[in-house]
This record gives sequence, structure tokens and C-alpha cells, in this order.
Amino acid sequence: MTAFPTTYSSSGSTLPLPIPALYDPGLSGKGQVRDTGAWGHVWTESYGPLLVRALNAGDKTKAQAVNGWLATLESYLGRGTIFTKAHPQQRDLYGAGGGTPLVNGASQTGASLITDGWPNTTTVLKAGDVINVGGLNPVFRVLADATTNGSGQVTLSLDPPIRAGSSPADNAAIVINSPAGSVVYRAMLLQIDKPDITRGVEYIGVTLTFREMP
Repeated sequence: MTAFPTTYSSSGSTLPLPIPALYDPGLSGKGQVRDTGAWGHVWTESYGPLLVRALNAGDKTKAQAVNGWLATLESYLGRGTIFTKAHPQQRDLYGAGGGTPLVNGASQTGASLITDGWPNTTTVLKAGDVINVGGLNPVFRVLADATTNGSGQVTLSLDPPIRAGSSPADNAAIVINSPAGSVVYRAMLLQIDKPDITRGVEYIGVTLTFREMP
């Protein structure tokens, strides 16, 4: 799968937000809430200032690189290209990590995942960590600190829950953010926002909207 071109680093971003539950307000004001069980997150990243027009020969190479990068992104947007990308604010590992973590047992569903292969008696992940699970596309967030037993086993509390029919295989690999940025989203571009460009403008800022594609 294509990796998102990291020619430029974002100057700011929003944290990924999940698809919200459905809310239908009633006359009483209490309303009804329904969990859709939907996977997928949305976030934005800002880039800039980026040189898009060279006013002298020395800047031509820089401007060409920016316009080439934007052309690639616009082709992704137009064609619905799916790529892998680490989120700039979810690159750290808060727990100790270590070992070779694996799914322990097939046919697991729901918000708990039994795992093994970690170091013994260690807080390997902490609430707020994110992981990839081999064979599944979503990025999962750890909801509670995970401390292994004397055999390197621990049950992870995850969001979103693993849906029926999407269980990871026994011994599927678990990817953590070690080294930093190892956990990646499978995503596409939903929108590219560029400011109006007036005559004489050399630099612009760009905001990209990403949608996880689980």
C-alpha cells in the first residue's frame, strides 16, 4: 500500500475523532442514543507556509517541489487513493512495551483482546497508547493500563471494539509505537483546503482532512 508522502511536516493537527453515536432528541429532552459501532476516525493537519511561486531563479527548485507534492495529493483526492500514515500526535509509546506481542487465541471480538509475548510483570501499555493488530485495519486506542502476568500475558481494553466477523488470527502480530511512529492509519484524503491566492503571493498554507479507512 502507498505510504503518504512525508515531504513536508505538518505545523499543526487535530487529534483523530471517531464517528459519533446517533442522537435523536425527543420532546422530553432526554432523546435516544444509538451506538452505530462504526469504525473510523477523522482529523486535519495544517502545512505551511509553503513556497508555491518563485520570484527568483534560486527559489524555483523549492517551488517546484511544493507544487509537485500538491499535485500528488490532489491526485490522491481525485482518485480516492488509500495510503498508510502515522498521526503526528500519536507517535509515542507510554507503556514500557518490549517483547514480541501477539494475539493469544482466535475468534476474539469485543472491547477486550487477550495477548501474550510481552515481558513478564510489566506495564507494557498505558491508557492512551495506540496499536495496530495484524490482519485488522483500524488503529485501536488502549483504554486502561495493561500490566502483564508472570508469563507475559495481558488482556487489553480497546476502542473501537473488535466486531464479529473481523477477529484477528491467533498469533497475529501487535504493532506498538516503538520505534516512534510505527502505528499507522489506513486513510484517504477527504478535503484539501487552500487559501485564495492573489497576485504576488509566494507562500500559502494548506489544510488536509484525513479519513481513516478501516
